[in-house]
Amino acid sequence: MRTQIANALENISLAAYVGNVIITTDNADSGFALAKSIVKFVKFADVNFSGAMSSISATDFNNKNVIDILDRLSNGALVITEANKLSNNALIKLTQGINQEERGILIFLIDSRAEIKKLVSRQRTLTDYFNIKIDVIAMSEAALVDYGMKYANNLGYSIDEGFANMAFHKRVREAQAGNHTVTIAEVKQIVDEAIDNNKGRRVSNLFRKMSKNLSDENGMIMLREKDFE
Repeated sequence: MRTQIANALENISLAAYVGNVIITTDNADSGFALAKSIVKFVKFADVNFSGAMSSISATDFNNKNVIDILDRLSNGALVITEANKLSNNALIKLTQGINQEERGILIFLIDSRAEIKKLVSRQRTLTDYFNIKIDVIAMSEAALVDYGMKYANNLGYSIDEGFANMAFHKRVREAQAGNHTVTIAEVKQIVDEAIDNNKGRRVSNLFRKMSKNLSDENGMIMLREKDFE
């Protein structure tokens, strides 16, 4: 995915007819967060880019005046979620609308990999305009926990390798219930909550007296199993 993102940042263009982005993901929030980060980069790199950004579902987009939307977001960015729900009529109007040399806009289409495949099969010319593709791959439970441990370390905390580590794994596993893809932001939230719980416990006189047992060999405050409950 890093290679795809690097390629995207090199080839994104405000010229509406090229340099637009397709993001495949099973988590719409992750896709939108990535689009938002890309928009921030483009704003920094291109003085002509306003940074204005608007998001709309494909279902709502189908009922809008496409040209009006593109004109209002001139030199900005448009994110269309659940992209395969775009009607054939909306797709035609969208491709016609962005096939204009004078129009400047950056557009993101977000949907799952399977749905994007269906979308492209309906409108073969779509990839001429959306010639950048990023596949957001869900991180494994182990990778998410590893990220969370590094995040905690950066904040001056460590996670006990015994029961605390097991409790952390459990929280991540529970968050992955069903088809939900756990995001980095959610992992950070779990760690932040554990830190808040830890701070609350350390307020008591008892834990003040035991403070020497609450830090690891590197002087970091250890998060315990109770902190993740």
